[in-house]
Amino acid sequence: MPKLRVIYEPQGMAGEYGTLACTLFVGCKGNCAYCFNIRPGRRTREQFTASTEPRKDIIKKLGMDLEQLFHEHKLADQTLFLSFGCDPYPEEHSEVTREAIELCVKYGVGVRILTKAPSRSRRDWDLFAKHGVELGVTFSCSVEAARRDWEPNAESIPDRFLALEDAHEQGIYTWVSLEPVITTLDTIALIRALGLAGCVDEVRFGMLNHIENIKREFPELVERYRVEHIDWSAFAVDAVEALQEYPGWKWHMKQGLAKHAPPGTPVSSE
Repeated sequence: MPKLRVIYEPQGMAGEYGTLACTLFVGCKGNCAYCFNIRPGRRTREQFTASTEPRKDIIKKLGMDLEQLFHEHKLADQTLFLSFGCDPYPEEHSEVTREAIELCVKYGVGVRILTKAPSRSRRDWDLFAKHGVELGVTFSCSVEAARRDWEPNAESIPDRFLALEDAHEQGIYTWVSLEPVITTLDTIALIRALGLAGCVDEVRFGMLNHIENIKREFPELVERYRVEHIDWSAFAVDAVEALQEYPGWKWHMKQGLAKHAPPGTPVSSE
C-alpha cells in the first residue's frame, strides 16, 4: 500500500471487517466501558468522550487518497470500513459521513458501516440502497440495564433493532457485530432474536478484548458480569449451534474466538 493520508489497511483481527479503513472523527461520546481507544498514556476518558469533531480536512484528505489509489489501479474489489476509531454516526457532524460515502461511490469503492447509532444513519439510506453500502450495527448486550452499564450514552437496544428492521425492509444489506461479548447467554439470546426478526443478512461474532484496561477502570463491572470467568470454548460451540438454527444465514466467527473453539467447530457459514 502506498503512503496515504487517512486511509489505511487494517491489520490482524481488524482486517476481518474491510480491506481499507478510515477514521473520520476525533472522540466519541458513547463512553463505552470497553472502548479500545481509551488507554493509559494515550488519552483520558474525559478527553475522548467530551466531544466529537471531524478530523482536520478529513474529506479533502480522503478524496486525495482515493484519487491516488484510483490512478494506481488499487481500488478494484476494495471495501472501506467506517470505522474503528469512532462511531461514524455521532450526534454532530454526521454530514461528514455522507460526504465520505459519496466520495467512495465516486471512485467505485464499497463501503461497510459499523455503528451503535443506526437511527442516525437513516438520513443516508438513499445512498445505502442505491450503492450497496452495508449497514452494520454493534450489539454487546440484549437488555437495556446491561447496555446502560457498558454503553451509557449509546443508542438503545430497541432502537437498534428497529433501525435494522426498517433498513432490511428497504433492501439495504444489514449485518451485526456481536462483540464484545459481555455475557454469553445474552449473545445467544441476541442471535435468536435477530434470527426470529429476520432483519440481518450477516452475523459476525467474537469475544471480549482489552480486559486489563476494563479491570483498571471498571473493576465493579468485571466482577458483576463475571467477564473473567467466561468459557470461550463452550461459547463458540453454543453460538455456532444457535446460528445454525437459521439456515441460509451468513455468519463468521472472529479470529480471536476461533482460537478457543474446539477442533472441528465451524468458523463460518461458507
